[in-house]
Amino acid sequence: MVFNSKKFGFTLSEVMITLSLIGVLATLTISTVGSSIQQRARTSEFRAAYAKLETALRSITIDDGKVYRCYYKPTSDDIENYGLNKFDSTAGAAADDCSTLEEAFSKALGRTKVCITKPQGNHCLPPIYVADTTNFKKNDTDVNAYIMDNGMILWVSNKGIRLFAIDINGRSAPNKWGQDLFPFMIKVTETKTIGDKIFPVALSILAPPTSNQNIQPAVSKAGKTTEQMLKDSANLKD
Repeated sequence: MVFNSKKFGFTLSEVMITLSLIGVLATLTISTVGSSIQQRARTSEFRAAYAKLETALRSITIDDGKVYRCYYKPTSDDIENYGLNKFDSTAGAAADDCSTLEEAFSKALGRTKVCITKPQGNHCLPPIYVADTTNFKKNDTDVNAYIMDNGMILWVSNKGIRLFAIDINGRSAPNKWGQDLFPFMIKVTETKTIGDKIFPVALSILAPPTSNQNIQPAVSKAGKTTEQMLKDSANLKD
């Protein structure tokens, strides 16, 4: 009987190539998993912040027994997407109402630091922050900012509290639109007809229109709009 003494195995170069491929695949997998975990954490943080905002606004309306005239009327998309009542009356803002609502809203959110006018110069906003937009200017004399007891930052626009932004993780990075900084609008979400007039009876916090970059600034790379984050947070499973 003749035995074949030839041995079979892998050469060193083949082993090295295989290990390299495994390393590349592992890196890609870890990167993807890490990104997914980070996005889930951000979405969870966004959901908690939004719930806090809605609770604060609702409590003010109930406690004060009135709807402050500091809101926007719902768009046709809002009416369709959220099942809101149509509100054609001129929606705007009264300076006194916006000022009163801003004071009550920031208190209800648990403010610990107040920066009245020029919020970056007064150290409410981080030194390295997002670029200015028409409605959000870091050193605008008509813009205020507040730091909350959980570190979250409330940044009020020059339109008053009816248009504001929230940095959900405060001064921590990345401080970019669509990643940890999101704009919101206070809008009429319920109305009541008395005689021939329609009155707002409830307000809510909704996403601004994505088509207007003065209101919804362009999101950063890998960022999402407020509307996208609201949808993601609604579908987030605990």
